[in-house]
Formats: sequence, C-alpha cells, structure tokens
Amino acid sequence: MTDELMFQDDAEISSQAMPTSARGTLPLPPWILLVVDDEESVHQVTRLALRDLVYDGRSLSILSAHSAAQARKILEDTPGIAVILLDVVMETDHAGLELARYIRQDLNNHDCRIVLRTGQPGQAPEMDIISTYDINDYKDKTELTAQKLYTLMLACLRSYRDIEVLHNSRTGLQNVIQAARVILQKQTVELFLEAAQEHLCGLLNLDPSIVYLFEVSAYQYQDNRFVRVGTAAPDFSAATPIGPSDPVNLLLSRSQAQKESCFEDYSVVVYCRGYSRNFLFHLHSPRLLTSLDRSLLSLLSENLNIALENIDLNEKARESQQDMIYRMGELVETHSPNAGSHVRRVALYSELLARLAGLQEVDVDMVRRSAPLHDLGKIGIPDKVLNKPGKLDSEEWTLMKSHAELGYQMLSGSGSALLEAGAIISLSHHEHWDGSGYPKGLKGEDIPILGRITALADVFDALGTNRCYKGEWEVEAIVSYIEARSGLDFDPHLVEIFRQNLDLFLEIRDATLTEAPPVAV
Repeated sequence: MTDELMFQDDAEISSQAMPTSARGTLPLPPWILLVVDDEESVHQVTRLALRDLVYDGRSLSILSAHSAAQARKILEDTPGIAVILLDVVMETDHAGLELARYIRQDLNNHDCRIVLRTGQPGQAPEMDIISTYDINDYKDKTELTAQKLYTLMLACLRSYRDIEVLHNSRTGLQNVIQAARVILQKQTVELFLEAAQEHLCGLLNLDPSIVYLFEVSAYQYQDNRFVRVGTAAPDFSAATPIGPSDPVNLLLSRSQAQKESCFEDYSVVVYCRGYSRNFLFHLHSPRLLTSLDRSLLSLLSENLNIALENIDLNEKARESQQDMIYRMGELVETHSPNAGSHVRRVALYSELLARLAGLQEVDVDMVRRSAPLHDLGKIGIPDKVLNKPGKLDSEEWTLMKSHAELGYQMLSGSGSALLEAGAIISLSHHEHWDGSGYPKGLKGEDIPILGRITALADVFDALGTNRCYKGEWEVEAIVSYIEARSGLDFDPHLVEIFRQNLDLFLEIRDATLTEAPPVAV
C-alpha cells in the first residue's frame, strides 16, 4: 500500500466552508479536545478561540476537567480523545505531569497529543519536562494567542489523524486477512455469498468507537439485466431484478462493462470474477469513502476472486466425481435390467429426507452424493443370484447379504470423505431399527444416520419399480408397508417425516421414472 493511499490531502480550507452534513449521508464525528485546567477563565478563552475550528471536515468537541482527578475519569470513559491541553499545577504542583505519565503508562494511550500549558514555567522547566515526560509540546500560557492556539490545534489534529490512519491501515489489513481466511474456506456459492456480504459490511468499520451500518447486496448479470441474488437458493430462484432506472444500475453497468470494481463517493461495486460466473457486490456507505477504504476493498476483491475461482474448480471436480459415482452405482444396476435409474432416485430421496430431518447442508450434500454407492458390493455377487426370479435359498441369501461388507471393503480407507460416507452407507443400509438386520445387527441410533436415511429411500424406490423377483407396488401399498415396519426395520422419526412429506417424494418419483435406464458398460 502506497503512502498516497494511506495519507489523504489536507482539507482545512475547503472543510471550513463545507458543513459536515453536506459531505456524507451521516455527519462525520467531531474531534475531541480535553482541556484540563483549574482556572475557569482558561476554559472559556479556549472555547472562544476554537469555537469555529473545522479540520478535515470534522468540527471540534471540547471537554473540560478542572482537576487531574476529574480528567482521569473523563479519559477512562471517553475513547478517541485527540488532543489534551494540560495544566501543570492544579491539586498539586505536579498534578499535570503525573496525569501525563498516567495517560502514557497506565492507560497505554500513546495516540492522543498532549500539550502542557503552564502559567509558572519556572516550576516546570521546558527542557526537563520534554526530556522526562512523553508529551508533544510545551507552551507558556502567556504566549498562546488565539491565532497561535488555533495553529497549534491544527498541527496536533493533523498529527493525531495520521497516527489513526496508520492504526486503521493495520486494522483494515487484519480485517482483510481474517475475511479472506473465512471466505476461502467456503465450499458453495451460497456460503460464499453470505460470507462475502458479511465481511464487506464489517471491513470498513476501523474505529472501535464508531460503528457505521454499511449496506451490501449481491447481484448477477442475467439475460441482459442485473438481478439481486439471495444466499439460500442454489438456483437463485429468489433473484430479484432491478430496472435500468434504479440508481444502483448505472454503477453496476459500468463495473460489468469494465470487468472491474468501480468507486463513487458513497458507493462501490466490487466486481468478483470466477471461472464460470461473476458476481457484483454493491456497497452503500453512510460516510464518504476514503482512499484507504478503496484500497482495502480492492485488496479484499482479489481474495474474493480467488475464492470464487476455487469454488468453480471444486464444483467441476465434484461434478466429475459425482458422475463417476453414478456410473459406479449404475454399473451394478446393469446386472438388473429392470432397475432403471434406481441409484439416482435413491440419491434424490435420501437428499430430501436428510434435509427434512434437519441435517446440516454439508451432510445433506454428502448423503446425496454418496447414496448411489449403497449397493456397490453387488458387483461381487453372481448374476444368477442377483437376477434369480424366485426366492433365494439359504446359501444364496448368505451370499447376497455379503454385498454390504463387500461394498464397505471397496470404499473404505480411501481417504476421500465421499467414499468413506459411501462405505458407511453400504455397510449399514440393511441394518434394522430393532436390531434384526445385517451385517452387524446394529440397533436404533447405533445405526449411522446416513444408513438409516438411505435404507428408507432404497426400499421406497425398490418397491415402486419392477424387479426380476417382484412386480411394481402401488403407492398406497408401499406407504402401508413402510408404516408397518416403522420401529422394526426403519427409524420411526424418519418414517413420520416421510409420511408427512409423501407428496415431495412422489414429485421426485414422477420426474425421474421417465428417464432412460442406464446404458450397459
């Protein structure tokens, strides 16, 4: 970051002629001056001399303390004091000097500018005081005319402002680093949008004593118009279009055309570019945006680009991985000519049931992507057993049941979270709630939730399609069977969720039963 971005031009002349309310949606907070002196006339003269002072668009607020003890209380209760005009002799001959030491050492406040003013310079020699105490100037009260006091105050405020800019720069960089760390961890567009907007709102609140409310909205350019997108709908079905007359539209259009962030005095559009899509974040500020604000937003924008590119790459990888998972599952189904798109429907049923059961979205996604592997172990089962139209004998049934452990052995130990989830589902989706299932005879909640969900989805789909060993059941018969096996084969809570939301499951069934069956590999 260059010095030009960190230190803005002085604006004493123009600021004096400009009311603070004209420079922004909200007035800029005043500078705070603390006058510490036991003579009331000093307070009155100081207020009179500085009553019209405006520096960098901010007026001056003057606090008064008539003793060091009173000043301590004000300093403890009032953050952001810029300048202290401090008398030396008050309650004691060295009250002012002790207060200066207290400010620097006890309060650890090295930002405020301290100017000692004394009417008895002989009691506190300037050279001794300057070298011993951490003060910024030393003045004899008799030499401080109104003009010199005004000049002194501008110099002190300029120095304090530059110190605060340095602090704000450091705080801003810390905010960018923290925001980038959080945003780069997001794995979906929805979470990315939510995190990006949250951190854009908080990025520019650099002064802990003042909290501004920044308004941030996310947009996407679709069908030759900008739509405001939500954070909850993967298909952006909640998107709201904005018309060409909207005041935000002009800035969005400029940013979209230039493929970069665009700034105005109180608004900015942060342009975020991924590999397969772009987003534009519009931020409205209640105060004038500074060069430091623009620098921090540009820096965060670079990290937003990286995060969105990572999400796009991860989504492409997940799509490729998911396609492979479906093909692995359908490889099993090619041994059962009437199985159709069973693995895809089981994945969709499992996803719906997991979401309705209140699982976190990351787990819902994991169920959807790994459920197609539930019967992968059937690859190791001979076709004559898989496709036998009649009832299996005891030896064949034992062989058939082994597919659960075969699938687990194929999938476990890979180091992939997706395949490990598939291994758990393969091993547990034939366990029964009452402990009568296989291969481990697990009971109740000892059965992994992924297995319980997939078990119900698997049976619902299998009973509703033709198989070599049975015909297609009517929906009423399937529901009756599942309800009858609640608490025996199936988790009663999941059965109740299924029963209450049957229409949603039937919508998936109706939409997918018309799909072409898998092609033999």
